[in-house]
Amino acid sequence: MGKATQLLSRWSSRHEWQKRVAAWDAHQAQTINAEVLASTAEMRRRQVIQALELQSKAQKRLLKMSDAEIEGSQSLRALPANEDGSGDGEERARH
Repeated sequence: MGKATQLLSRWSSRHEWQKRVAAWDAHQAQTINAEVLASTAEMRRRQVIQALELQSKAQKRLLKMSDAEIEGSQSLRALPANEDGSGDGEERARH
């Protein structure tokens, strides 16, 4: 096995296998990072669309409700809000 090890060592040096492996690993990491960024952007786009659709549905429903129904609604109290009382779902989805 000694000669085979020496031969592989020479080939490794001659063909710069360690540099090539490092370059391949770097390329793979870049590819994976690009895929992660693309999928994250797509996920955020879907979340924004969903948030806007939900907002639209809520708006339509609120327009049909009387003031008394709105004041007594438990669903409005369940919505997440900022300290100023405004919702932040759309803002979170857009960032």
